[in-house]
Amino acid sequence: MENYAPEYFELPSPLVFVQGLEHGRPASLDSEASDLLSNPILLSPSYTQDMLHRTSPAVTAACGLELVTRISAHARADVFWDNAIIKNRLGTPRACNVRFISTQHYLPTRKSPTGSPLSAFAMQDAHALLTEHWFQKHFALVPSVVVSVYEIDGSVSDPQRYLQQDAELAQEINMLKAQLAGQDIRLVPLMVCAQSSDAPSLDARVASLRRLTQLGTKLFYLPAGTQREIEVLVEVLMTSVRTLALDYYVNLEKRIRKRKLNKHGHELNTVGSALPPSSLDTTPTYVSALHLEARQLVKLAVVSQFRLASHDATLKLLEQAHKLLVQVLSNADEFAHASPITPDTWQNYRALLDVIAFHATRLYLACEFPNVAYTKFDHHIQVVISHLLKPRGIRPASAPVLYWLSAQFEWLADLTSRCPSIVSRNHALCPDSVGGVGVLSMLHPGFSAMKSLSLLKRMGTDAAKGPPGPSDGYLSEYTQDIDSQTRELALLDKAERCFQTESAKANQFTRTLSTIYFQKAEIYYGLQQYELAVEWFTRCLDDEFSHWSYLASTVYWRLLSAWGALGQVDEMVSVYLKLCCLPARIHEQIDLLFTRFLESREVAVTTNPVDIQCLFENRVTPLSKASSVQLRLASLVKQSAVSPQNFVLQEVVVEFDRGFKNVRLKHDGSKPVEGLVTLQETDFQENDGVLEAAVNLDLSAAKIFQFTQHCSMIGTFSVKSVAYKASFSLGANATVVSLSGSSVFQQGFQDRYAWHGSNTRYISTSRPWTTDIEPRRPETIVTVSEPPHAIKGEKLKLTVLVDNKDHASVNVDLIVDDTAHSNGTKAPVPVQWADSSGSTVVDVGPKTAQALVLSVAVPMDWDNNVIRVKIKTIFYVENDRDIPVVDYLSFSIPVIDPFKYLLLIQPRLRDGDMPSPMVIPEDIADSIPLVQRSWSARVSVGYTQKDKVALGPLKIVGYELVTTTDLSEHTVGAIASEDSPITLEPETSAGLERLFYTRPTGAKSARNLALACHMKIQWQREGGEVNELVTPSWKLSLPLLDPRILLMVEKSDPRAIGLVYTIENPTARVFTFSTTFSNYELDYNLVVGTDIVQTVLVLPFSHHELRYSIIPKTTAEWFKLPELKVYDVNYKVSLPTLLATTDVRQDRGNNFLVNSSFLE
Repeated sequence: MENYAPEYFELPSPLVFVQGLEHGRPASLDSEASDLLSNPILLSPSYTQDMLHRTSPAVTAACGLELVTRISAHARADVFWDNAIIKNRLGTPRACNVRFISTQHYLPTRKSPTGSPLSAFAMQDAHALLTEHWFQKHFALVPSVVVSVYEIDGSVSDPQRYLQQDAELAQEINMLKAQLAGQDIRLVPLMVCAQSSDAPSLDARVASLRRLTQLGTKLFYLPAGTQREIEVLVEVLMTSVRTLALDYYVNLEKRIRKRKLNKHGHELNTVGSALPPSSLDTTPTYVSALHLEARQLVKLAVVSQFRLASHDATLKLLEQAHKLLVQVLSNADEFAHASPITPDTWQNYRALLDVIAFHATRLYLACEFPNVAYTKFDHHIQVVISHLLKPRGIRPASAPVLYWLSAQFEWLADLTSRCPSIVSRNHALCPDSVGGVGVLSMLHPGFSAMKSLSLLKRMGTDAAKGPPGPSDGYLSEYTQDIDSQTRELALLDKAERCFQTESAKANQFTRTLSTIYFQKAEIYYGLQQYELAVEWFTRCLDDEFSHWSYLASTVYWRLLSAWGALGQVDEMVSVYLKLCCLPARIHEQIDLLFTRFLESREVAVTTNPVDIQCLFENRVTPLSKASSVQLRLASLVKQSAVSPQNFVLQEVVVEFDRGFKNVRLKHDGSKPVEGLVTLQETDFQENDGVLEAAVNLDLSAAKIFQFTQHCSMIGTFSVKSVAYKASFSLGANATVVSLSGSSVFQQGFQDRYAWHGSNTRYISTSRPWTTDIEPRRPETIVTVSEPPHAIKGEKLKLTVLVDNKDHASVNVDLIVDDTAHSNGTKAPVPVQWADSSGSTVVDVGPKTAQALVLSVAVPMDWDNNVIRVKIKTIFYVENDRDIPVVDYLSFSIPVIDPFKYLLLIQPRLRDGDMPSPMVIPEDIADSIPLVQRSWSARVSVGYTQKDKVALGPLKIVGYELVTTTDLSEHTVGAIASEDSPITLEPETSAGLERLFYTRPTGAKSARNLALACHMKIQWQREGGEVNELVTPSWKLSLPLLDPRILLMVEKSDPRAIGLVYTIENPTARVFTFSTTFSNYELDYNLVVGTDIVQTVLVLPFSHHELRYSIIPKTTAEWFKLPELKVYDVNYKVSLPTLLATTDVRQDRGNNFLVNSSFLE
């Protein structure tokens, strides 16, 4: 943006002057202020300057520096962009253009009542529409608010003295306020004091100052306090400043809008009189209404940004102003009699067009429409070329136009690089934010800079191609003495910064960066700055150019020339060898570069012209065996007319990190030339701990050398490096050049490594230059009898067999790894040996075996479908504890849960449950009998197949019902019974029944009893351990005091079914029931029984039986039993019938069914 006055592109932010904090002003501000005051426009006769009225010295209180820091935090960080202008962040407070001024500061004033001396129509060029001086006035010279800081002396205790001081200070503030009011500038005084607010009369003095200055709360007061108190006050202060600044710019906009035009097109002041021509103008000033309207629109658009107007309204003003300016310049002949377009006018109008385009682009970016912003930017360029330049015969490819285009893309790059959240840096183009036809995509800021560079480079080529013609004088002062290399480097630096991202892995523009580095290097090379040229050529090779052989050869050729100019022969040889390794064409002038350096010499090169691979055959090698190593050598130099001749390796040294002896291979031309050479132990001679052998190292073809070596220690060993010494002849004189280099094998990776031999094969390791030397592994095998599956809650006994087939005895440590079978945060599965420990030691003699027992207990809450067991085995041959051989035995046991459970609770009737009310036992003190009720808990256990796992029969050897209740007034007890083992086959179920009773412990009894129950089941496989299975817990609620009807069946004779209905009354009340025996006529013959319909009286704590005997009329499999309806006469309710036997079933329709087998 250096092609324009900085005020043109500056972000309109409220200009705020802070006076009185002298020690917070950088020295650069003094020079900047002097530059502003020495501006030619301010030195015109119509301009005068008044010094701001201030007699008080600068603040010396300790809080002054903190005030500078806190106020500076509200200043804008960037002159051209602020994220607060983004549309979705408009609620964020805007930063201000804060400037700290001295106690002797001048403001521009105007003496002429006709207009401001900074107006374009008061300039020497009377036809300038709006110069940079108007922008400079509102961006740097005339503030909207002045914050004047004063210090109150709180140490004065004499009332007469400090009242006099306050009166003088109030008079000074009033004079400054009146002086600023002449230009509608707001004043915000800030009083600071070195004493705290508790000092006597300070608050009263501040109140007096507010009254005398009539500023009220707009006069701020800061006593000595903490940093937090200063921060809070500055926040309030800057909020008030923003509000006052907004009022200032609103009034400024009103004054601009009040200006009108008379019928001759003269601009009128606020009272309606025409502005006379400037005394500096030698010709009459007649300005068309179109000119003045455009001028007014530009002013309004800038001021609307100052006053934080909506982006849409500002954009409308900018687009209208751009359109009017283009219309004025396109139809310049129509206004020639009134407003001739002079060269200065052309410069001014063109600059305003660029300024309008910049402001519009910035606002579209603030609206988060980057593609629309670029469309408007492109429209601006096309309009200028098609409507302004071509009609005047100015070629778009001329040097001034190309420079102007370069400047446009440069400011676009500067602008878009400041808003990465809107213009993405991860893509070349922004994704579409707004649809529609004709919307272009915003460029990456780096590509905008590259476009600017491309246009700049075309100035010297395209401009010379076209025919001579009219020239564009716009920006001509920049194109006359342009330093093209400096500008190109600046643009390349700018593009580089735009393309660089925080993470190198995330950078998608490595090739573009390589191009930038290459162009930088070319510029430095042309400037004969060879050190910098070498640096940037090397950087571009480090990135992408090295993958493009032709481009790489070009870069290496430049490097070769640069190193030659610097006289660095070693580097020249290195680059020369790199060139020779590329398949692209090599420049034939290489000999000329070496002419003044050609002499027999020895150099150390950074280039490796030899492809070296050194690898072990096996990843793991026993200590008793030799390790096989292959060394492959191949020349990377491509044969051509300028390639090095007689390229021979004189010596190759393979260096191991430890464990192995280094190997040195020396060249012997008499040795046969073979592709694969196998070196025996007799081919080596040891010299100072290095094994030496003579071989043919002529690399006209690839060479492979294979040798073996024993290692005397265990551990991990690797090839550290392969060093070599080589020689070749160069030039017509066959000058011999000796070089040395090495290849390190600690880094790098390739897909596959080949082991060459009669049958070439690939090595299955990613680091073949390393090998592990481990102790001799004995021929001892550890196996385990893995079960097909395990059931949750099962205890397994596994047999671990240690079979030693070795000729020596072996001591084996077996250690269970708990981490292998843990389940998240839960405790690991108990896996133990016979002694209940996690490890054991076993001594196995030669050719013998020993069996161990491993216990695995599967928890009931195991929620994984497999248990993984890992056993660490440590072998010690002949009980040598210094040389362990470690191995692991791992296996998995599938875990299943094949059981399904169903609980059925039924009442039971037992003798003694209902005590006689007439008999009171001696051990019971209560007069009310204690009613006991019996219950049957029947758990149906289903044994089903899971996950296609074959199941075997199980045997249930016992089971127990566990009940719990929170009611202490009741007792729940089990009723003893005898059981026999139950065999459970797969896909079957078994009913496990347990009886229990409920009985109150005292006279007080609950109506219902809440309890929980589950069943513990003992089961085992055939020949296995007894395991315990715990069913889920069921929550029950059993009635204790409700009358109930119990149904039992009995066999009265071979053909009849006996039905026994028992009505229980566990209460102290007398119940009257009406009973009806029904629904038997169709299916049964009633043999004997109680009356079909009768009334039954049931006394307290007693029961009553109703017996019926029926004979089925049909021969069905299941018989539906008749229904007994029992109705409580007093409570008007019907009582349900409950089953008290397992011989009767109840279907979903609450019908009772009995099987025909009951009669057999």
